[in-house]
Amino acid sequence: MNFINHLANESYLHFVLQKRYWLETVMGLGLLLFIFLGLFYGFAVDSSAAQGAEQESLDRLIIGFAVWLFATGCYTSATSDISTEVANKTLEQLAIAPKDLSYLIAVKTCVHLFSALLVFSGALLVLCLVTGRNLDINYFVLSSSLIAAAPSLIGMGYVTAGITLVHKKATIVQTLIFVGIIGLVSTQAYPLNAFAFAPFALGASVAKEAVSNVNIAEVMPAVYLVVLNSTLYFALGLYVFRKCDRYARSKGTLSHV
Repeated sequence: MNFINHLANESYLHFVLQKRYWLETVMGLGLLLFIFLGLFYGFAVDSSAAQGAEQESLDRLIIGFAVWLFATGCYTSATSDISTEVANKTLEQLAIAPKDLSYLIAVKTCVHLFSALLVFSGALLVLCLVTGRNLDINYFVLSSSLIAAAPSLIGMGYVTAGITLVHKKATIVQTLIFVGIIGLVSTQAYPLNAFAFAPFALGASVAKEAVSNVNIAEVMPAVYLVVLNSTLYFALGLYVFRKCDRYARSKGTLSHV
């Protein structure tokens, strides 16, 4: 089976599962929207008489929340797939497939990445509608920075997936990284500083600049650095995942729960 056919089959499976469990998805997104509105209107009351920078901060809050949704979707892709296969006791079947396990997870990750982009776009539209904000967004800067930064979090997801292969449960690690993602999204890594070396931080900061009449020529060097950062973290994550895969196979514990 070639990559396109495999991707199409995984996309259809993902659609069927989302349709089957639509209530959980809708309620989860509704809960997140409720939490965001509490934060937004609490901040809006404090800055109701302010103009300029404070009003721009409200726009950045909207962008930041949507970016966080996208980031969590990227990170959980590989991790959730491995955790599901372990829980369903189907990981061993994947391991003996003709294709490498990392390749199979990569195909699933592509589907999750596209789904994360759809959620991000929908969330941004809904947040603008419910808050009444008309954002002036540079969509080229926004999309290019996020797509360039996504592989870094996918790499971190591979790390957690690798730990799950070996230890079967990595709940604490996943929780710590979820908290870390909040910090990465809220950190100001642009203009360039030490935080820019962290995964996704620079991409998220550049994405939030998309609402501040940013000059494309000024941020493109930062986007190139985001690509380099993402490549390194993705390569690191893939390396750790493959090492953990080989270790679990050598110990004969790949299918253990």
